[in-house]
Amino acid sequence: MKGNFILLLILLFVSSCKKDDIKGDLSEKESIRGRLYLVDTLTQQNAPTPLSKKKVTLSYTSSPDLVNFLFSTTTDDDGYFNFMNLKKGTSYRIQYQETVEKVVYAALKDVEAPQEVIVLEANIATKKQSGFHLTVVDPQGEKISNVNVCIFTNKSVFEKGTCETSDYQLKSDAKGRVYKFGITEGDYFVKASIKIGDVDYSATDTIKVIENNVEIKSLKLERVVPIPVGFQYTVTDTTGTKISGVNLCVFISRVVFGGRSCSGSTYQLITDHNGKASKFGLNPGKYFVYGTIKTYGKMKTDSTIFENIDSLIVEENKITNRELILKKWIK
Repeated sequence: MKGNFILLLILLFVSSCKKDDIKGDLSEKESIRGRLYLVDTLTQQNAPTPLSKKKVTLSYTSSPDLVNFLFSTTTDDDGYFNFMNLKKGTSYRIQYQETVEKVVYAALKDVEAPQEVIVLEANIATKKQSGFHLTVVDPQGEKISNVNVCIFTNKSVFEKGTCETSDYQLKSDAKGRVYKFGITEGDYFVKASIKIGDVDYSATDTIKVIENNVEIKSLKLERVVPIPVGFQYTVTDTTGTKISGVNLCVFISRVVFGGRSCSGSTYQLITDHNGKASKFGLNPGKYFVYGTIKTYGKMKTDSTIFENIDSLIVEENKITNRELILKKWIK
């Protein structure tokens, strides 16, 4: 009998409770209404674009859990969303996150109910993915488009190779932007180049990509100063003394170069007071050199000829330095 009496009291208590006496999530009268925009200043336009048919979630601001949520809704065709039956004065976290073509976009805002018009701005999530974003500028700091940007993961290939051997080949957009997301951690080596008219511009850099971080940097192009292609000779005697006034005759043909003569040589040079003579603007290849000077004693008929020959390889984008030691001509 006693047990039945207690059960009867419980039933009477429950039946006497009004609906509003049992409070829970989404049981109040307030609402939070807003609009979701994409504000992608990194890869697209700066003007906000409404996002339709996107999932927006709601959770308590006080909750440390950023993954799970209380409720969700979907934005309409104009990007609007609405959470109803919220508690007045309670702070809620409104959140959006989506991965599109390996790029993570996210938005988060803490608001207190009620709110009629909130703006939820989605950006590229720089702390939820790994990658880099570069802005390419010219020597004056102006953003420049159509720049070839080649990304290498191997330093040796970067130092010796061309864009054809790079891991990623990118091109800057109208606002000079170049980006890559969803890549692994590590060091990446950048080589950028563009030709404007007859002038070449280039830049190199190193990017360190770490987990859940987008490295944002500026890449400044500089004018490429051509490296003279050619050679420079220093002419000395057997004691190491530098000799001025030496005739250096340069040949491009091994056949013509055959004898002790400047006949048929392509270029004729004379060493300066430091015993140096140089020639630039050459095509890469093999060259042959004959050096000679005649010295006189007290009598004009008392003369001695010193000479020597050499050959060298002229390389592209390089100045080849050589030494030529003259020796007394023996008939």
